[in-house]
Amino acid sequence: MVKKSKILKLFLVSLVISIIFTFLDFLVHYFVDFLKITYYPIPPFSFLQNLQLPNLAWYSAGKFIATFIFSFIILLFIYKKKMNDYVKSLILTLPLVILLEIRYIYLSYYSNLWHVVNMFMHTTFLYFSTLISLKLLKNKSN
Repeated sequence: MVKKSKILKLFLVSLVISIIFTFLDFLVHYFVDFLKITYYPIPPFSFLQNLQLPNLAWYSAGKFIATFIFSFIILLFIYKKKMNDYVKSLILTLPLVILLEIRYIYLSYYSNLWHVVNMFMHTTFLYFSTLISLKLLKNKSN
């Protein structure tokens, strides 16, 4: 059974991971022309479709929500495991990035090269966001 205090810590770690990852991803997609978000499907909820937000805003919101939910679920399974933070970061990063990229490839709005560069960028940013967050949690706990 997971204690409430541990759930709160994992919630906060997931939040920090999501904020760092989404912020870095936003910056790259905003400033690098090759990786600009030219299309992103708007969720099919009627009240959201009336919002006139740029594609990058929808993309970032979706990225933040997915990263938060999946990282929290994965952290629930791995936080007690006897492994170092580098391995935990990799265990969290790989499934999340693979799921994200499968979705982007399935939607097929971008070129193959875009997907390769984007996957490398996502893997790097998410790995280091996770590693930093886990190190902060460990330092806070000591």
